[in-house]
Amino acid sequence: IQQTSTKEIINKGENEHVEFKSTLRWNLKANKKDPRITHSILKTITAFLNTQGGTLLVGVTDEGNIIGVEEDRFENDDKLLLFTTNIIKSKVGTLHIDKIHYHLEEIDNKSILRVDVQEGDDPCYLVHEKFEHFYIRTGPSTTDLRLSKLYHYIKKRFENKSYET
Repeated sequence: IQQTSTKEIINKGENEHVEFKSTLRWNLKANKKDPRITHSILKTITAFLNTQGGTLLVGVTDEGNIIGVEEDRFENDDKLLLFTTNIIKSKVGTLHIDKIHYHLEEIDNKSILRVDVQEGDDPCYLVHEKFEHFYIRTGPSTTDLRLSKLYHYIKKRFENKSYET
């Protein structure tokens, strides 16, 4: 999917390998920063790592309308990219950073953050409110895998990878 143009991805819409998010940290309805928005971004990234990879486009509505990351109100592009780097390192971890590639693109005079995520070699957990969560993609949505299903999923998905118990 990394070779597919962003415009083409938007035209095809969301699916198990593509997710659109309007913003990175800004709640458009409440008109303020909202950590739940950022957490939703991180859930999608970890789900892509734990399944077959995918592309996250920030600055695009669920309907495929390009609104741009300008809505996040960063001072400049460098601040936005630094914020992205810091949240990935602190919440997802450096073990998986080599599988996550992101950059800004301009489409229709709007900036979009494109995040391409490769399939991970090891399980990725996202810490939220002192608990670790394991997310996967199920169709066009992100699912928090229940503990009763986790062992079998990890065993099947990462069986021949570098993960060891």
